[in-house]
Amino acid sequence: MAAHKIDTVIHNAGIYGPRGVLAGELAEEAWLEVLHVDTVAPLMVVQGLLPQLRQNAAAGHPTAIHFLTSRMGSIADNGSGGNYLYRSAKAGLNAAVRSLALDLAADGIRVQLLHPGWVQTSMGGEQAPLTVQESVAGLLERCAELEMADSGRFVDWSGAEIPW
Repeated sequence: MAAHKIDTVIHNAGIYGPRGVLAGELAEEAWLEVLHVDTVAPLMVVQGLLPQLRQNAAAGHPTAIHFLTSRMGSIADNGSGGNYLYRSAKAGLNAAVRSLALDLAADGIRVQLLHPGWVQTSMGGEQAPLTVQESVAGLLERCAELEMADSGRFVDWSGAEIPW
């Protein structure tokens, strides 16, 4: 039986962890869970799919990996503090994916970090300014327009670059 071609991977799973945890109240087990789900697991998935992704790219098919991350993973954009678990997990994902983009460039595999915006979901809440439909439409546009020259960039749903 022939292996299925994989040309696009979108990592959209993530967890926030306990909210409102302050310095001095951090729980190691909860932190490790957030780091595992948000940072380690997406790269383990890519590692498992890498032979198929490389084969697809080598056959001349456009191949891309997109990671949903968060502006909260930007060190330069952190002006409010707090949210240690989620911020550190997303910053770790961003750093790892930036390295992945550099490492996979020779294979012709495009890699992208996407911030969906503050979205009206169970995580974002009803007060968030973006609907799911608006965010997804923008994210799909960003995925479709990704070129090798843009691989490794950190952008939001509208295409605006986010500082590291």
